[in-house]
Amino acid sequence: MQSDLTEIFKKWLNDYEALVYKVVHSFAQSPEDKRELFSEILFQIWSSIPNFKENCAETTWIYRVAFNAAMNWKRRLKKDAQTWASLDGIDFSQLATSDRDPDPRLQALYQAIRTLPESTASFVIMHLDGLSYQEMAEISGISTNAVGVKLNRAKKKLAEIMKGLTDGNE
Repeated sequence: MQSDLTEIFKKWLNDYEALVYKVVHSFAQSPEDKRELFSEILFQIWSSIPNFKENCAETTWIYRVAFNAAMNWKRRLKKDAQTWASLDGIDFSQLATSDRDPDPRLQALYQAIRTLPESTASFVIMHLDGLSYQEMAEISGISTNAVGVKLNRAKKKLAEIMKGLTDGNE
């Protein structure tokens, strides 16, 4: 069964790679976003193979899967951008005024960071230290786009945690 899926996937990739790239180029602009979206679409195509019942043309199926994956990817980017914007009012550099008498907001931030998985927390700390995505990518061995994805997710999670911490303290 697995080898059948692999063969179908290879055939579809060979036959419809240009179709997938058309969708990618329609939705993504930067090279990093194009790579991420291309990978997402390929994953969705792979995952959809068992659901393909041959009651439509392969091209129709590939387009449907590719467009749905691209639209979901675009919605996720928009939602992540809104999450980042919700944290824009916090000047993290001003929070670290003193190690002896830390600002309560800084204490809350560190408490929130400690709840994150270690790998995620490390990206947050690097971000707070002012490292660029490129520097973080070099340190971690992942792409700059992956760094952005990890930071977007971390910022969203931190916003949720911080909201819970501040709601309870007011």
